[in-house]
Amino acid sequence: MNKITLSFSMGLISWYLFYQEQPGLNVLIAQVLAMLIVLLTLRKSFEKTSWALFGMASLSALSVFYWGQFGTSVLLFSTWLLLMVQLHYPQASLLFSSLHSIHSLLSVPLSWMHYKSQTTSKFSGTTITTVLLSLALLVLALLYYRSSNPLFALVISNIPFPEISLPALLFILVSTWVAWALSNPRTLGLLTELDAQWRRSSTTAVIAPALVLASIIVLAGLNLMLLALNSTDTYFLFFSSIPAEVSYSDFLHQSVNSSIVSILLAVVLIVTLSILGISQTPSYRRIQLLLYGWIAQHVWMALLSLQKNSLYVIEYGLTYKRLGVYAYILVCLMGLLFTAWMCFKNKNVWYLLRSNAWNVLIVLFVFFSISWDTYIAQFNLQNARTTDRNYVLSLGNAALPALVEDAMAHPQAYTQVQQNYLEDWTRLVMKRERSWHEFTWNQASILQACQAYQQFREKETATRTSTEVISVQ
Repeated sequence: MNKITLSFSMGLISWYLFYQEQPGLNVLIAQVLAMLIVLLTLRKSFEKTSWALFGMASLSALSVFYWGQFGTSVLLFSTWLLLMVQLHYPQASLLFSSLHSIHSLLSVPLSWMHYKSQTTSKFSGTTITTVLLSLALLVLALLYYRSSNPLFALVISNIPFPEISLPALLFILVSTWVAWALSNPRTLGLLTELDAQWRRSSTTAVIAPALVLASIIVLAGLNLMLLALNSTDTYFLFFSSIPAEVSYSDFLHQSVNSSIVSILLAVVLIVTLSILGISQTPSYRRIQLLLYGWIAQHVWMALLSLQKNSLYVIEYGLTYKRLGVYAYILVCLMGLLFTAWMCFKNKNVWYLLRSNAWNVLIVLFVFFSISWDTYIAQFNLQNARTTDRNYVLSLGNAALPALVEDAMAHPQAYTQVQQNYLEDWTRLVMKRERSWHEFTWNQASILQACQAYQQFREKETATRTSTEVISVQ
C-alpha cells in the first residue's frame, strides 16, 4: 500500500477511535491493528531490542484497557516511536533512538518531500492537496447544512461516528502527521555517527601518577565516611529509635536528598576516572577494589533509603511523591549495578549511558503501567497508621471502590463535607455517558461502587428522616 494512503487511513482510524474519547478499549484496538501492520510488513527487521519494545507496547496497551490511564497511553505512544526507529535502524542505541524519534515527528514535511522525490507513485503532491481541500470543503458544506436544518442535524447525530467538524478535520491531519512519522522514521546523521563511534571507542589515555595517588586517597576517605554514615543509619533504623531532637520527616527527606547527591557524585567521579584512563594504570587493581567498595556503600545507602521511605509510608500513607522516591531509588540501584559491571569488564562510558537508558525506560514502564490511585487508596485506608482522607479524595476514579468501602464501613470517620463530596463524585461518575471506545475492564467495579454508595446514602437519609419524624411526634 502507498505510504501516503496508509498514513491517511491511520489518521481516519485514529479520528474514529480517539477523537473526544478517553483511553480504553480504543487503545487496545489500535494496538492490535498496529501490531498486525508491523508484523506483516517489518517482521524480518525484528531483533532483541525491537521485540523487547514490542512486548512493552503490548503490555502497556493491556494496562490501558484494564485501567484506562492517560499516562500509560503516553508511554505506549513513546514506546511505538522508539520501536519504529529500532525496526528501521536496529544499530541505533535506545538513548539516540529517542532523539531520532523526536526528529522524525518534527521533520515530517521534509520526509514527505523526500519520499515523493524517490517514488513513482500515482499520487502526486497536487493530487493529495486536492483531495484534502475537497474534504475540507465537504466538511464545511456538511456543517452549514447541519446548522440550517434541525432534522438533518438530528439524523447526522444518530450516525455512530465521531463529530464531524473543523477541529475533527484538524485532528485527522495531526493523526496523519504522526502516522507518517511512525512509518517513516528519520535519523540525525551526526548522532548516528557518534553512536557508532562511541560504541567502538576505548580509552588509551595515561593518567598521571599523582592523580592515581590522589584517587586512592580520596576513594579511601569517601569509603570511610560512607561507612560511618551508613552504620549510623543502620543502628538507629534497626537497633535503636530515632532521637527526639530529629524529626521523622527530616530523617527521611534529608537522607534521601543526600543519597541523591552522593550517588550522582559517585557516578560522575567513576565516569571521570574512566575517561582519564584509570584502568590503564598499574595501580588499577587497588583503585578497582576501592570503587567496588564505594559502589557497595551506595547500594547500602539506597537500601537504607528504601527502608526509611517504607517506614514513612507505613506511618503517614502512600503518595505520588513517595512513589517517586521508590522509582528514583530503583533507578539508582540499577545504575550502580551497571557502573560496577562497567568497572569489572572495563567497558567505556557509552555502555553506562546506553544501559541506564534502558534502566530508566523499564522503571517508567513499571510505574506508568499500574493504576496507583487504586493501590494508594487501598493502602492508605487499610494499612497506614495515619489516614489523610482528603488526599485519597483528591485521587482519580480508580480510588472510588476503596473509598466507598471505607466510607460505608466507617461513616463516622468522614466529615459531612467529605460525605457530600463523595456523594456528588459518585453521582457524576454514574451520570457520565460513555461510548464503547472508553470501555475499561475495571469500569464495572467503579460503577458498582458508585451505585452502592448512592444506595447507602439514600438509606442513611431515609433513616435520619424517619428518626426526626418520630422525635417530633
